[in-house]
Amino acid sequence: DLVTVVKSLARPAFSIGGTVYRLGRFERCEGTVRIGLGDPAATGMLCGSYWATRFVLNAARIYISMEPVFDREVLVIDLTARFRIDHPLQILLRVARELIRSEVRAALPAFRQAAREMS
Repeated sequence: DLVTVVKSLARPAFSIGGTVYRLGRFERCEGTVRIGLGDPAATGMLCGSYWATRFVLNAARIYISMEPVFDREVLVIDLTARFRIDHPLQILLRVARELIRSEVRAALPAFRQAAREMS
């Protein structure tokens, strides 16, 4: 069961993610989002709300340009994020430490099998 497998891999994934977060530094994110909700009024309200609050994102070094599409439903996201990791070896050691654990090794084949069944 995929839910059981994901539950067993959640703790190691959060541990690795925490290590990456602790050792890394977010530098910037930039890109374009094209969005259309199918309703021109709703699309306009969403884009207006975004443009009113985008300066908060700019202060956090997130530069996203939003392009409204008023005639159809669409969501196209093209983003590039830059995250600097100063000590990649420590992350590799954390990954190796998690892969050594028996419950993680037992869950990986089940995860692969569940992923194959879904595709």
